[in-house]
Amino acid sequence: MDKSMLAGLESLPEAYQQRMASMMEQVQIRDRAVARRIQNMGWRADGGLWLFVRGGGLYLSKGTGLTEEFEEVPVQSR
Repeated sequence: MDKSMLAGLESLPEAYQQRMASMMEQVQIRDRAVARRIQNMGWRADGGLWLFVRGGGLYLSKGTGLTEEFEEVPVQSR
């Protein structure tokens, strides 16, 4: 995490500055497979996840269990 993000915190007490610095070191930026907001999600019968996102996208996880790898499934409309 870029320490320059702490630049505006000089007016805070030292303890708060240290706490914020510690929290920012723990933040992990991740590229998400789905940039849209999740509308609904659940488990499939085979143990994988399905996600329904705003805008009508359906995504299925690759494999079983918790994962961040999804593939979009085309859904035919009327």
